[in-house]
Amino acid sequence: MIYLKNKLLYILIFQLTLFATPPNWYINNDIPYLDYELIGYGEGATQQEAKRVARNDISTTLSVKTKSNLDIKKISSNNYYSKDIQQNINEKSSIDLRDLVVLKSGFFDGKYYVALKYINLPFSKRVRLGFENIDNIKQENNKYLLKTLLLQELKDEFGFYPKIKIYRDNLVIDNKSFRIDDELLKKLFISTSSEYLQVNQPNIIKNGEFFFINIKVAKSGYLSLIQIEQNGATSVFFANKKVIKDIELEYPNRDDFEGIEGYLKDGVDKVNDLNIAILCQEKKDFSYFDYLSYKKENFAKVYGDFFHKINNCDITTKRITILR
Repeated sequence: MIYLKNKLLYILIFQLTLFATPPNWYINNDIPYLDYELIGYGEGATQQEAKRVARNDISTTLSVKTKSNLDIKKISSNNYYSKDIQQNINEKSSIDLRDLVVLKSGFFDGKYYVALKYINLPFSKRVRLGFENIDNIKQENNKYLLKTLLLQELKDEFGFYPKIKIYRDNLVIDNKSFRIDDELLKKLFISTSSEYLQVNQPNIIKNGEFFFINIKVAKSGYLSLIQIEQNGATSVFFANKKVIKDIELEYPNRDDFEGIEGYLKDGVDKVNDLNIAILCQEKKDFSYFDYLSYKKENFAKVYGDFFHKINNCDITTKRITILR
């Protein structure tokens, strides 16, 4: 009887030991993947910790791939770093958990195990992969958006300009949502000029320096002046000011203000912002956005559907760089 009990106990312990071991897919790292996919494996005391480890696994793999590509370019192109390699570097720097898909997860013997997938392709290609059928996707007709680099890249993948909606930090096409970050936001910044709007301002200013914006209007309408920071924060200088043909105005009023102050937050050495003068034939609702504040740290909402509101208006944009 003693021998029998010991044998059963041994079998039970052996079975529990087998159950407590990590899953085979984690031990073997053998989840199938395509050429443009990277799989990261991680373990941790919490699920979030396991995801962070898996994300770092992907970042390390991508770093090695990028360095290898750079070395090849240095040899074959006389130290010329091509745009596609630079884009690879940008993709690596922007990886976070929202870009990743959980393929497998499990909890064994007090530890969490996870496998994450990252699609190692430029944004426009990742978006196109999200659609098997594109026949029912509507085409974009927004005059401003059609000029942007982002829409041009999407057109290269879809064969036409897909209709987009921008909601907070997401790009939406046909009810499918794709995260966009600061780097992608820059692809919505364009230099464009209307014959009816002439805008003059400095191109570069120093932190703490003041400046004015001068506008000449060649036809009547409702004039608005908006600023979009490179992180997407959007502020209204003024909105729906009724103007008449051939008027000139300066913002802000020199009698009341020293000007607009270029301001950099602590730890930031440079920003590139976009000032947009908009002349419309009817008033536009910009109430969602904050008016320019006297407080430097005032919260400003992200651009959202701003570009859709200004469709069919005359637009002139000016970039301004603020340096430390």
